Amino acid sequence: MSRQINDLRWKAEPKFVAPASSSASPVLKVAASQPKGREALPRELQHVRTYVELEMWELARQRATAIAAEFPDAPEAAEARRLLAEIEAKARPPADAKAPGGPLRS
Repeated sequence: MSRQINDLRWKAEPKFVAPASSSASPVLKVAASQPKGREALPRELQHVRTYVELEMWELARQRATAIAAEFPDAPEAAEARRLLAEIEAKARPPADAKAPGGPLRS
């Protein structure tokens, strides 16, 4: 009985074997199909807005800077520069803010 179950299990298991004609992995094919350049700007700008909403300042700053530097004439670059100013204003702690943890004791 156990032999029959093992035979059935072996036949039922999926076989993850890549076809011989496929040279690139499926992940690389998906990455290659993603839009690049100016076609990706709206999506990249949306990433920046999302990072700002989530207060992920460093990631937002990196993406916005990259958009503004790579495509300076695009309308999305103007929006990225506006978001950069907003990021700088929000990410900077107030001047009167104290360090976390309170005063040091000696």
